[in-house]
Amino acid sequence: MAVLRHSCPQQPPWAHKGGRYASFRRGRRIGWGAIVGTLVLAGSTFLFVATAHALPGPPSEYQIKAAMVFTMAKFVEWPAGALGDEGTPLALCALGIGPFGQAVENLRGKSIKGHPITVRQIFRTGEIGGCQILVINDSQRRQVRAATERAAQHGVLTIGDMPGFAKAGGVVGFVVQEGKVRFEINLEAAQKSGFMISSRVLKLAKIVREEEQ
Repeated sequence: MAVLRHSCPQQPPWAHKGGRYASFRRGRRIGWGAIVGTLVLAGSTFLFVATAHALPGPPSEYQIKAAMVFTMAKFVEWPAGALGDEGTPLALCALGIGPFGQAVENLRGKSIKGHPITVRQIFRTGEIGGCQILVINDSQRRQVRAATERAAQHGVLTIGDMPGFAKAGGVVGFVVQEGKVRFEINLEAAQKSGFMISSRVLKLAKIVREEEQ
C-alpha cells in the first residue's frame, strides 16, 4: 500500500521529551487550554506537546487520545473528494456516549488540512455517511463490525480505544500499555476505506490484521 510523506512539523523548544509515547495520570483532569492539541512526529519519535506554561501534572488519558486523533488526521490522506473543497467543515462524529467522545469535543473549531472541525454525536450506524472521522465509544462495542463496514463504504476514518478495535476492522485503535497510550493500525481496513497513511505514522504503530469473526 502506498503511503504519503508529509513534511514533519518542527519540534518547538518547549516540546515534552518524556519518550516515545505520552504518559498520563488516570483520573486527573486538566483544562484543554493548558494543552496544545497536537503531537510532533520527529523521526521515530511521537511526542506529546504542551504549552510553555508549567502543567500541574501529566494530561489525562483521554486528552492524549484526543490530541492524537487531531495530529494523526494530519498525516492521513482521504479518498479523492471525501473532504470537499478547502474550507468545507470536517465532521468528526462520536458514536455513542463515553469519555473518548467527550474528549474530542475539545477539537471543535480546530482545523485539519484547511477544514474546520465540527463535532457531533451520533447513535446509529445509518448516520455515519455524513462523517469524515468516526470515534467509536466503548459503549458501542457491539456495533463495531457494522460501524466499520459502513464507514469503509463512505471513506470514513474509524478510531476507537476498546480492546481489539483494529483487529475488528477499525483503522486506528488506541491501547494503553504500561501507563502509556499507544496505537495499532489495520492497513487492510485503511486500504479498504481508501486511505493512505504517512510512513512516519506507520513506523510508530503496531500493524495488525483483521481477525475473522
